[in-house]
Amino acid sequence: MKNASNKTIWIILSSILFLLFSCVSTKEKVTELRDPNVYFNRGFAYGRIGQYDQAISDLTKALEINPRFADAYLFRADAYAQIGKYDQAISDYTKALEINPRFAHAYWGRGFIYLKTFKHEQAILDFTNALEIYPGLFEAFLFRGDAYLQIGKFDKAIHDLNKAIEINPKSPHPYNTRGNVYLKIYLYDQAISDYTKALEINPRLAEAYYNRGLTYSAKREYEKSLEDFNKAQELGIQVPPWIFDDLRNRDRPCDTPGFPRPKLNAGFGFWFSGLTNDYSIQAILEDGPAARAGLKIGDWVLKINNIEVNTFIRERRSMFYGISVGEKWTFTVLQDGSEKEVELVAEEPK
Repeated sequence: MKNASNKTIWIILSSILFLLFSCVSTKEKVTELRDPNVYFNRGFAYGRIGQYDQAISDLTKALEINPRFADAYLFRADAYAQIGKYDQAISDYTKALEINPRFAHAYWGRGFIYLKTFKHEQAILDFTNALEIYPGLFEAFLFRGDAYLQIGKFDKAIHDLNKAIEINPKSPHPYNTRGNVYLKIYLYDQAISDYTKALEINPRLAEAYYNRGLTYSAKREYEKSLEDFNKAQELGIQVPPWIFDDLRNRDRPCDTPGFPRPKLNAGFGFWFSGLTNDYSIQAILEDGPAARAGLKIGDWVLKINNIEVNTFIRERRSMFYGISVGEKWTFTVLQDGSEKEVELVAEEPK
């Protein structure tokens, strides 16, 4: 009986201890569930490993508990940006800045979204604000340099990219972007030097091969150009087939790879070229049809005669060779973040 009583007492004590520990554990879990840092830390971790939907979910829970959690807005904005939800990203960056007006990361993050959506002036303003708070912020110099490049302010672009290189000489990206500036102002040797430096740092930077291929073609070094385009394509860039066609017909006069002289002198008074599948205006004839219509360097050509530009270039590019004086073409461009349609009348090429 003594052994049975002791056994019964032990069972009762064990049950009580289990219940007590269960109660403690439940209280701890309740506390954790009301701690925004628990959700923030997990959301941040999800973002670092690319699980952006989970990151957004946890960061949203953190904000439900603490609506003034600036870091949660910041990293949720980063997650939204990664999945292309730019409006939500801008809203969250803005909210983070309302809570903490000296949040440099939020300025350059929002600026980067503006840059991606072609709102270059707003991007430049945000990058400038970031640099006023944190004068050594590499990303702000890098992306502001890119924004200046897109609107044709080449001296300012080079200044910013030089600063980015000073801050982080081991990053390939400012060299690649500075190379794009040099390409646009026809300093081909400097452009090649920068692309080559970028590739020394990162031999798998596909866009640097593509851009160097453009530059070699402009210098009429066609074998080198073809080699770089093949390498870019091997690394994942879809090089338009007509670029290879131009290289095969390399005796034809050509000012820039894939963009024959008739495009420069088609009579509309501007020249556009593209990196990968984007086409930006790089030169405008003073007092030509394009200039009079208000087109600007840095505008992006979206459609030609109501046909998407990539399709037009791929399927109807030969039309550039047969344009007559007085012929009317319609161009849809993206200018300062808004679409603009202009009708241009071809004039005698200059």
